[in-house]
Amino acid sequence: ILELVKNLFVQAIDFSPKAVDLIKSDPKFDKTKIDAKVCDIVNYPVPSFSYKAHFSFLIFVLSSMSPESHLPVLIKIFNELEEGGMLYFRDYGRYDYTEMKFAKKKKAKLKDHFYIREDLTRAYFFGLDEINDLAIKAGFKVGDAKMIYTVITNRHME
Repeated sequence: ILELVKNLFVQAIDFSPKAVDLIKSDPKFDKTKIDAKVCDIVNYPVPSFSYKAHFSFLIFVLSSMSPESHLPVLIKIFNELEEGGMLYFRDYGRYDYTEMKFAKKKKAKLKDHFYIREDLTRAYFFGLDEINDLAIKAGFKVGDAKMIYTVITNRHME
């Protein structure tokens, strides 16, 4: 994105110090264009940056958190956006194939639609109405929100 939009400045946070180090060790990393910081956004405030963001991207972020943390985290993100700023959200959808596999493993279930993987990371599966309601409660105006479906076909069965 930085190669396409020359005047863009990226403010990045991640829970994992390894992820932030990965960004900073990339040969294309330019500290005049990217500010990357470690942050446990569930338990701490968003680190201070020099200005509010125009856009925020939550890509498979909320699903790793307990459902009780979803709204407080969305409120933190909303408060870091300038007026009219936009949130781009992508995460796991309710009843997808992965959730159905988890559902068969009864010991993996933590709560409704919330599971723990073998590597101890967690996965929550959102319904569209649920994420829209959370976004509205956090202060966002919901624009284009939809579920994306992929059909998997077992060709050996055809």
